[in-house]
Amino acid sequence: MPSTARELGRWSADRRAGRDYALLTGDLNPIHWLRPAARLAGFPGVILHGFAILARTMETLAAAQGRLAASIQEELELRFLRPCVLPADVGVWTAGPGDLFVGERAGGPAIACGRYSLRAPTGEVRP
Repeated sequence: MPSTARELGRWSADRRAGRDYALLTGDLNPIHWLRPAARLAGFPGVILHGFAILARTMETLAAAQGRLAASIQEELELRFLRPCVLPADVGVWTAGPGDLFVGERAGGPAIACGRYSLRAPTGEVRP
């Protein structure tokens, strides 16, 4: 993630977030809530579901849009680069129009990166 990225917002997930998301969605893969299973799979600890990261990123982006301008999220594309090991304190960052990074700090490794676009109330699409 570029060191010049600007933080749009931040969210936290505690150690139980993987279990809670598993119970909510029925995706009971034990790497998300059992440390021994995560370790056997090669992770340092339990990891958060990709869809949970996507949902939290969408919430953070929507909150930032409310603060920045009257617009509607049109599109969000994320590519996962590394696991989000729990617990985690995660920021959603932009380095320019439409660029999006998810990670712990500017200049640090990204958990995910991608692009987003917003639709102005008039229907015009903009990054």
